[in-house]
Amino acid sequence: MNARLCWSIVALGACIATAVAATRADRSSTDPVFAVRQFKAPDGASATVQVDVISFSPARADLLVMPPAAFDTGMAQAARGLSVRASVAPLEQRFTPAQTSELLIVNGGFSGSRTNVPVGLLISSGRMASTLDQQLRRGNPDDRCAARRVDRLRYSAVLCAAPGKLRILAASREINLESCRDALQSAPILVEDGKPAICPDEADGPAYLRTALCQADDTMHLVVTAAPIHLFHLAEWLATPATNGGLGCRQAMNLSGDTSSGAVLLTARGSPNPQRLNLGPGNFPLPSLIVVQPRRESGRTAR
Repeated sequence: MNARLCWSIVALGACIATAVAATRADRSSTDPVFAVRQFKAPDGASATVQVDVISFSPARADLLVMPPAAFDTGMAQAARGLSVRASVAPLEQRFTPAQTSELLIVNGGFSGSRTNVPVGLLISSGRMASTLDQQLRRGNPDDRCAARRVDRLRYSAVLCAAPGKLRILAASREINLESCRDALQSAPILVEDGKPAICPDEADGPAYLRTALCQADDTMHLVVTAAPIHLFHLAEWLATPATNGGLGCRQAMNLSGDTSSGAVLLTARGSPNPQRLNLGPGNFPLPSLIVVQPRRESGRTAR
C-alpha cells in the first residue's frame, strides 16, 4: 500500500475516533446527572411503603455540606436553622441556572437545643464548623443482636465528600477525616459492609418518615420514604440485592426523619420548562443541608 495513502487512512481513523469521543463527551455533559425511580419497601407487616429514590454517580456530582452560616446572615431563617423548603429560594439565587441546570437539596444532620447548632461533625468546604461527637454506646458481648455487641459512637455514621468521591463511614474516635472536603455526622448507620446494622427488636418502636443515603458500588442513592417505616425494615430493604427488589447498599446512613425528612430536586433550570420535585415534608429546620450539583471537569461549579 502507498505510504501516503496509508497515512491518510490512519489520520482519517484518528479523526473519526476524535469526533466520536467529542460526541460522547458532549452527550455526557448534557445527560441528566440525577435519575428518579420509585420502589416498594416491605414494612414488616403485610403492606409496603413507597420509597422515592434519586440516584447519581459521585464521578459526575459535587456534594456540599452547608450550615446556615453559609447563607446570607441577614436571613431570619438562617438564625433558626434551615429546612429544605425554606432553603430553596436562597439556593436558587446562590447556584444560578447559568451555573448548573440541576440541583438536589437534602435535609440532613441533627441539632442540639437550637436548630441551627449541629450535633456532631460538620465540615463545609474544608472548614470545620462542628467537631466529631464522641459519645460512646458500650456494646454488650452477650447481646443477641450482633450490632449491639460492639462499642459504637451514638452518632454512628459519617458522610465524607471529596471531588468526584463520596463515602459513608462508620463513625469512630479514630476516623481519618483528612480526605473529607465536606463531611456530616449523623445516625444511625443503617447498612455496614452490605449487612443491616439495625437490630430486629428496634422495630418495636414507632415508625417515622425517613431520608437516607445509600452507597451501592459506584452509585449513590438518596432515599425518601413516602410513609413512616421502621429503621430495621428500611435497613433490610436497603441491603437487599437489586435483583431481589432492593438497592444492594454496601453502606447506608440515616440523614433525617419525621417532619424534617425531605428533599427537593430542581432540573431543567434555565429552560422554558424547569422542573421541581418535592419529596417528604422537609419543613422542620436543621443545622445543615446537603447540596448536590453536576461537576465540571475543571472542578467545582458555583460557590
